[in-house]
Amino acid sequence: MQLADLLEIQPGVTAVIGGGGKTSLLWNLGNELAGKQHTVLLCTTTKILPFPEIPCARTARELEYLRNTCRFFCAGQEIPETGKLTTPPIPMVQLASWFDYVLVEKTLGKFGPKVEVFNDLPVRLQHLVGCGY
Repeated sequence: MQLADLLEIQPGVTAVIGGGGKTSLLWNLGNELAGKQHTVLLCTTTKILPFPEIPCARTARELEYLRNTCRFFCAGQEIPETGKLTTPPIPMVQLASWFDYVLVEKTLGKFGPKVEVFNDLPVRLQHLVGCGY
């Protein structure tokens, strides 16, 4: 049995929360699902470094191009002088309609959960995975 099956990951938006291992879990789930011929987007509501193994869209134009040419990539707006990415440049509701799976690293910490990313309904959070507790 594979990781996505064990965690009962369903198509749609899956948020990964926790105290450690979120980025690694996103990568492993995304790689596994893309290997099954699904379209997969990795992104965040906090800050992450781009995944060096896959393409990364930093603008809406790049995201639209990559979604037509790649099955598996990451997206986020670049934070100047950090090399890190934050929320994607396109609303979550649109991303959810473009990809089989949107895997999101999400913070619930004291610095703000940025829940508004999921409030652009009709996006329905399909799954919430906690790790590192």
